[in-house]
Amino acid sequence: MLLANDRGWRVEIYVLANNDPTWTLVALSGASEAGPQTCPRQKLQGPYESRDQAMAARSAIALALIDQGFTLNAVDFLRWRIDAQRCVRDVRVAREQHAPDCRFDPKDVL
Repeated sequence: MLLANDRGWRVEIYVLANNDPTWTLVALSGASEAGPQTCPRQKLQGPYESRDQAMAARSAIALALIDQGFTLNAVDFLRWRIDAQRCVRDVRVAREQHAPDCRFDPKDVL
């Protein structure tokens, strides 16, 4: 989803799957003239337990931005998809490195 305002600012919002059954919302913003390599601002939210929850959050954010003067832009292409995928990849790696061990061992309570 792409939103833009009349001051030359754009916001791209993505909903991407994690490496488990959860989803992450990624919002990237920057100047409309910025090339595909430059995305100055990134914000991640999640994990969401379902894609529907993430999509609802995306819609709520889009409505808040529309209230602030942004409009949906269905003409321009999304420039920062690779940045969004990189953000989610970083989340996946961090979650794998810090995965909790939830196995129960009776010795743990004795």
